[in-house]
Amino acid sequence: MNFDKQVKNYFDDPELSVDTKYYGSIETKTNDKYSDVDVEVTPTNTKEFYLNFLKHLESINSYYVIFPVVINENPQVFTIVWKNQSLYKKLDLRINAEPDLELVKNSYDFDEKLRPFYNLYIGALRFIKYRKRKELIASMKFYRSAHEYLIRIDPKPKLLHKYFFLKDKQYIDIYFIAILKKYLKISISSKLIEKNSIHDEFARDVIKFAQNELL
Repeated sequence: MNFDKQVKNYFDDPELSVDTKYYGSIETKTNDKYSDVDVEVTPTNTKEFYLNFLKHLESINSYYVIFPVVINENPQVFTIVWKNQSLYKKLDLRINAEPDLELVKNSYDFDEKLRPFYNLYIGALRFIKYRKRKELIASMKFYRSAHEYLIRIDPKPKLLHKYFFLKDKQYIDIYFIAILKKYLKISISSKLIEKNSIHDEFARDVIKFAQNELL
């Protein structure tokens, strides 16, 4: 059984969800080896679902992060990046339920000060996906976003000249990876994250993944 089906089959349990379905590229049958796993669930019992949210995810696989994309609306949306799967196979989990913010926020562990950090490195996975698909225009959204992150935390980066003097498309990949490395270094030195923490491990895994896929 492939991982896409494994995730859906887990939530298909009627004790968890009255309706479980794919959305996005899997639903439209346009998915490829770079595609995310997009699953939508309608909890049978919303309170029980969220009280056991971490347990549910751990039953599928170990993970780096449960990233809250939208939690104050219906549906709630989380991005989960797994440790023991290809980084292309992150889960975008959409949950159809009336939002109870206290319940939802107590169901997962995420420090909001790390949102820019995860925006960058999860965005990097999308950049890599679009570069591999040769969707260069789509990838540039994440290229520009990464560059703007760097400027925000390092107003006079030595890397800046590379942004303006790119010789060919491979230089975009080289510069992008350099941004990821620089941002990680600054995040540790500023004590945004701790060295050898799960956040450090995740960022280094993304950087290694980018190097292997793009260079």
